[in-house]
Amino acid sequence: KLRDAKFGKQFAGLTLKDIDGSPLVALYTECGAADAGRYEWALKTNLRIPFGAFALRETAQGAKFVMVDAYLREAASIHQLQRSIEMLAKRADALEASISGADNA
Repeated sequence: KLRDAKFGKQFAGLTLKDIDGSPLVALYTECGAADAGRYEWALKTNLRIPFGAFALRETAQGAKFVMVDAYLREAASIHQLQRSIEMLAKRADALEASISGADNA
């Protein structure tokens, strides 16, 4: 896990593979408890946002909304990853505030 100092959000990285087996780097940050009543909103919002996507992550505390973004590992630059962290943090903060009324970084 890593923390974005500017936004105070925690990020986690996953190592995944695409359908061709190429390694991916995926970054995600939690936004708050997932509410089934907001699933449709999250899916529709995914079409309008230029960076990342909303997803669900199962945790010991239940389902959480997360913002996630993924890159081919061999092509990912430091600048791309930094920009992704900034954009994910902004979007996650906005969603978190709308869910809970507060930023729970």
